[in-house]
Amino acid sequence: MMNYVKTYQLGAWLCLLAVIVSAGAVYGQEGITINAAVQSRTLAQNQVKYFIIVDGAAGGLPAQAVLKINLYYAFPLKDDDPANNISIKNRSRILDTKRCRIKESKYVIDFGPYNNTPPPGSYYITVTSDNPETVTEHVLNLGGFQEANDYREKVLAEIRQQAFRIEPLFKDVKTFFLDNIAKPVSATSEADQKIAQQWLARITAITNEVSKTCGVYDEFRVFGVISTYKNTTTGLADSIKSLARVLVDALLMPPAERRIDILKEKIDSFRVGMEEDLSALGWIKPFNKELVAQTTKNIRSFLDDKNAVSIPAPVSKALLALGEELPPSYYNTISLLAANLAIWAKYKPTERTDYLKGVILDSVEVLECLLHDHSQENGEHNHEKEAEKK
Repeated sequence: MMNYVKTYQLGAWLCLLAVIVSAGAVYGQEGITINAAVQSRTLAQNQVKYFIIVDGAAGGLPAQAVLKINLYYAFPLKDDDPANNISIKNRSRILDTKRCRIKESKYVIDFGPYNNTPPPGSYYITVTSDNPETVTEHVLNLGGFQEANDYREKVLAEIRQQAFRIEPLFKDVKTFFLDNIAKPVSATSEADQKIAQQWLARITAITNEVSKTCGVYDEFRVFGVISTYKNTTTGLADSIKSLARVLVDALLMPPAERRIDILKEKIDSFRVGMEEDLSALGWIKPFNKELVAQTTKNIRSFLDDKNAVSIPAPVSKALLALGEELPPSYYNTISLLAANLAIWAKYKPTERTDYLKGVILDSVEVLECLLHDHSQENGEHNHEKEAEKK
């Protein structure tokens, strides 16, 4: 009986050993490893595309097990940046997620294709298995802080160049409105309609080119500021194209049905929004330096003239012009100045107060500071500098 028990126990241990050996043969050695690299491939029509290849061993997992691979991006930090205390996991932005089955204890997955090489930075990769539940991490470094920052600034400069193409287009659109729609004319001839359609085609081609050019930048969407610049620029391009189309449609209507007042409001509204958006991108609006200097001089003379009973015509006309010509940040100054001058003129000379005069002079001094801070030469230099970057 004792020999039977021993024989039975020995057989059980041999069976268990066989299972263990069998499991080792099927599942391989335990553990997930990660390798990552950028690879270029020439696809159809000789187009070169880029991929981030992630592969490695996947031992210790059941055959046909599914892995989840996450790809993140983290902007590299300077060595002395306090954010270095934050784990890369907590300062990364998710780019893509993919799943794949292991085969012969290995796995491989391609992220892409991309039109451009991945921008410099740190690519944080995780490989997750559910059975057993494990997470393996890896960082693919494609450049440090300086490389990533240089790339970002280069792209921002290129997008600015595209954005600054909108302002000349607006001048073209406004001129088209003034020359062809605002003035009372008879119904548009077929020849003029053809010219208008050609004009619209040119505006459309330029705006489409702006949007297409911006579309190639940062396709990985890892730089928030670049995405903002792109959205601003393409939004302006779409808006000016739509405005041009509205004007051409109005030109085809009888003059009495064109609703010129509404069209003018649309143009003015676009101008204000455009200038605010471009200013946020670093655009410095050029303006008539001499007009500002002469206007402030005339206002000071008007305030000192105790016999003046109305705002001088040159001042009123200049304020209207400056409302359109000055940078957006000065709109409120011009509006306040015009309102206070109207109040000043309304009072009799004996009723005018030093306080109101001081308020008006404060606005005048703001404009005089503008001559030093934002001259026309600065605006021209800004465009020249951006052109050199391009």
